[in-house]
Amino acid sequence: MTDKQRDPIAWVERVCLIIAGTALIILMLLTTVDTLLRYFFSAPLTGVLEFSEEYLMIALIFMPISYVFIAGGHIKVELLERYFPPKVKWFLGKMNILIGLILFIVITAASFPVVQEAIEIGEHSSSAIEYPMAPAYAMVTIGCFLLCVRSIQMFMGKISEH
Repeated sequence: MTDKQRDPIAWVERVCLIIAGTALIILMLLTTVDTLLRYFFSAPLTGVLEFSEEYLMIALIFMPISYVFIAGGHIKVELLERYFPPKVKWFLGKMNILIGLILFIVITAASFPVVQEAIEIGEHSSSAIEYPMAPAYAMVTIGCFLLCVRSIQMFMGKISEH
């Protein structure tokens, strides 16, 4: 087994990627069916917009966020970076990771009680189909937590951007 196969975080990231990919396919299918029904039969699907916003888009953003981070897929401003000496680039890179880590620790810490409360009170969507909200909130917490783990690993030099 390679190190990548033994890495539990990588395994969870793969599961999150599968969830995000599945959400994308469902989003495309629901949008297509809803559009066809709306324009040809004047009968749109109930709750598609709310479900897309409250579940599918959350999955698309937060489930793959740590994988995108280590793959180097997030937006970077490199306009002046080429003029900096290597030590300055290294230092600024570490500071960027640290600032991002602090931000995502705050998001993770703030979102965890929201998930707990949604589970305890059985919170449901206010849309017509009334689906539970806890899984959507949990996707934010899980994605941000994984990003925190990857940020710590990258800050410490345990992993590098691909």
